[in-house]
Amino acid sequence: MAPTYKPKNILITGAAGFIASHVANRLVWNYPEYKIVVLDKLDYCSNLNNLNPSRSSPKFKFVEDDIRSADLINHLLITESIDTIMHFAAQTHVDNSFDDSIEFTKNNIYGTQVLLEGCKVTGQVRRFIYVSTDEVYGETDEDATVGNHEGSQLLPTNPYSATKAGAEMLVMAYGKSYGLPVITTRGNNVYGPFQFPEKLIPKFILLAMRGQPLPIHGDGSNARSFLYCEDVAEAFDVILHRGEVGHVYNIGTKRERRVIDVAKDICALFSLDPDKVIQFVENRPFNDQRYFLDYQKLKNLGWSERTAWDDGLMKTMEWYMSHPDWWGDVSGALLAHPRMLMMPGIKRHIDGSEETKSMPSQLMTSNNQNGLPASKSSVMPPKKSYLKFLIYGRTGWIGGLLGKICEKQGIPYEYGRGRLEERSHIILDIKNVKPTHVFNASGVTGRPIVDWCKSHKQETIRTIVVGTLTLADVCREHDLLLMNYATGCIFEHDAKHPEGSGTGFTVEDNPNFIGSFYSKTKAMVEDLLREYDNVCTLRVQVPMNLSPFQFPEKLIPKFILLAMRGQPLPIHGDGSNARSFLYCEDVAEAFDVILHRGEVGHVYNIGTKRERRVIDVAKDICALFSLDPDKVIQFVENRPFNDQRYFLDYQKLKNLGWSERTAWDDGLMKTMEWYMSHPDWWGDVSGALLAHPRMLMMPGIKRHIDGSEETKSMPSQLMTSNNQNGLPASKSSVMPPKKSYLKFLIYGRTGWIGGLLGKICEKQGIPYEYGRGRLEERSHIILDIKNVKPTHVFNASGVTGRPIVDWCKSHKQETIRTIVVGTLTLADVCREHDLLLMNYATGCIFEHDAKHPEGSGTGFTVEDNPNFIGSFYSKTKAMVEDLLREYDNVCTLRVQVPVSSDRSNPCNFITKITCYDKVVNITYSMMVLDELVPISIEMAKRNCRGIWNFTVPGVVRHNEMDSKL
Repeated sequence: MAPTYKPKNILITGAAGFIASHVANRLVWNYPEYKIVVLDKLDYCSNLNNLNPSRSSPKFKFVEDDIRSADLINHLLITESIDTIMHFAAQTHVDNSFDDSIEFTKNNIYGTQVLLEGCKVTGQVRRFIYVSTDEVYGETDEDATVGNHEGSQLLPTNPYSATKAGAEMLVMAYGKSYGLPVITTRGNNVYGPFQFPEKLIPKFILLAMRGQPLPIHGDGSNARSFLYCEDVAEAFDVILHRGEVGHVYNIGTKRERRVIDVAKDICALFSLDPDKVIQFVENRPFNDQRYFLDYQKLKNLGWSERTAWDDGLMKTMEWYMSHPDWWGDVSGALLAHPRMLMMPGIKRHIDGSEETKSMPSQLMTSNNQNGLPASKSSVMPPKKSYLKFLIYGRTGWIGGLLGKICEKQGIPYEYGRGRLEERSHIILDIKNVKPTHVFNASGVTGRPIVDWCKSHKQETIRTIVVGTLTLADVCREHDLLLMNYATGCIFEHDAKHPEGSGTGFTVEDNPNFIGSFYSKTKAMVEDLLREYDNVCTLRVQVPMNLSPFQFPEKLIPKFILLAMRGQPLPIHGDGSNARSFLYCEDVAEAFDVILHRGEVGHVYNIGTKRERRVIDVAKDICALFSLDPDKVIQFVENRPFNDQRYFLDYQKLKNLGWSERTAWDDGLMKTMEWYMSHPDWWGDVSGALLAHPRMLMMPGIKRHIDGSEETKSMPSQLMTSNNQNGLPASKSSVMPPKKSYLKFLIYGRTGWIGGLLGKICEKQGIPYEYGRGRLEERSHIILDIKNVKPTHVFNASGVTGRPIVDWCKSHKQETIRTIVVGTLTLADVCREHDLLLMNYATGCIFEHDAKHPEGSGTGFTVEDNPNFIGSFYSKTKAMVEDLLREYDNVCTLRVQVPVSSDRSNPCNFITKITCYDKVVNITYSMMVLDELVPISIEMAKRNCRGIWNFTVPGVVRHNEMDSKL
């Protein structure tokens, strides 16, 4: 027998439910030295009252949230120093699983994997006990005298048991692959106090108390083994302290009872006539005849059943008689087939009452498998009967204005405290604020002018691309609508929209302007955000909205403050550029309308037909201050590119009932009066009033309430202090070795290339470790680097279109999270830590064209830009490769059609092609892993950078390869 295990800090999931609450209460009172943290999302079958016996303990903590939140799980494991997990949380009612099996998959399988990933990443959990069910074995033969033992085959017969079996496979795999200390339990039916009355025994007791019929599925001959809850709690106590890692334990009894006999026993307790009370109803789609377990292995640990059936049933009846309203209104659960009780959004309170949350994503996708709204006219209902906003961009113009409007309208709100590129920060904000809606008004907007983004490309990518996509993804996981303020500066006049024609760009038009790095990244993000059904994108155009609060780097407040000081008004170029100006209160009203009437999945332009040239704006401000324009206006060097005009078609917003209210002259006067009354609102802004205030937004400068500034250290900026574009002086420059020795940090342990890298390192005697963190989690990568202290980082992780490339098309958000956010985050963190990143990319971003016709022998070079976006996988990989050009610490290796001498590997293209009846006659470059993976290690030693076509010379046709095999 294994030595007794002594936990310190235990996380129990699903602990407000039936079995887990009994286990939690037992551990709290029998082991007062243990810290017990319980996690429950308070679904329909949970009740905080179940934990009343534990709540007075100083070592007890309750957390309300969902096990599917990876960031929350990681946060809990680390902050609570969890060394033991007892994972009970699950959807368990078989009837519900027939009608809503997807929800069972999400909770039972995905939720379990999130916990396992948390254990893998943190590396601190010493016991992971997974609570499964006897139903994974499937039906036991009626004449069997020996029950299923722990090594019996798993043959689940309903969606519930299938998800539990699937989760068991994950638990076993993580135990084998990552060495996690896992234990699995499979138990018979449990009964007793606190059980939600959708289950057989409490349902029959409550119905008998009410004098109503007892419905039995089929003929009632199905046999079940019942254990009293306190005996089961003791079994988990024994397994926790004496169970052996890697083992499975059945929790069972030899005492079986048919369903019809259970009903008769309950009738006897209430002196009812079974023939009159029992009602036979339609059976389940499939109803296992019998579950029978061999639990000798658990008995060997010292456990045995203590409570006789009659005693346990009497205790249970007495408890329900004493607590008839414990669950509130459960009339729906007492139906013969209560299929829909576990509808997401039903949350049970301590007093048994219910609160219904809206279910935007569920309702929108109820008849739509791809996660998009059934039609463009579908509208997301309000989340709750009240509103609470979480706003990002507190110090910005729109963000600050949003707060003022919320105060005016009496809407509760809080500003986000986290950084958007940090997934865990957003999760913590959502947990603390509990918002109904999220607003994203943060980001870099080309301040002080759009050229800032060009000279600070990595910071722009981190904020605009990674930050926005991470926020959208986390909001989607938490079922929250995200109002995202985008830009209209992604268009330029073309043949269909000639200047002066009056034809504006519609919301359906694709961006056609990437002349600035700011516009390029904003266009990329808008394109990817179309894949999120929880995002409302608002294209804001030149928000020089004649308003208070605007930082004076922008045109109008700058001109007003300069005029107040009697200084020249600098105009870039000749001032002929036309802009459309809206007053801030009109814009706020537009957002009000969109919030309450906007349709999910839609884009709204917020615009005006009233345009003014920059020179005319300057003249109007001169008139307000009685200044001579000819003497005050000063023409200065133009921007490298200065858009001539932005013009929007905003009819779609007008159709919602919005219209511009403030005339130009009135808005300009109000704005001037505000700045005259608040000349020191922004403190010292002399730098912002320069003609070309390039460096004001340098990361690390934080503005305080009093207008003073604080400077933070900027390691990544120091690296490029003598290089305005953030790139090395020439392509031939080589990053010097970081240290005199090598140590590799490799991501992609379970992948083909990642696994091969580890073997080669072992062969060459190079120290290495595999990354434990998730790449979309910035803090995980930083922790990996801190622990491993690598000299180089290799990225061989990601989704590669498994099992075929169509997977990415049907899992777009997961693809964005991994390929886009994950890769860019890794590159950025490596840059901050002065580390070379060897990134395995793809060559599947090209297709033959006029310059590269098929059969010509003319291949694509490393300078060529991707021209193939026919698959979602290729599209995202092309976007990332384009952005990675801005990182001087990245070596991008374009891999295409990997093959190797290992014919047993199912990823090997040679292996795949032999299984096909037919193959297409297409030429491809190929990567021979046996030769090129070692070369990539040599390239790392030499600190190579840039983009490399990482294939062997020449091409081969699929049918040629097939004919030679």
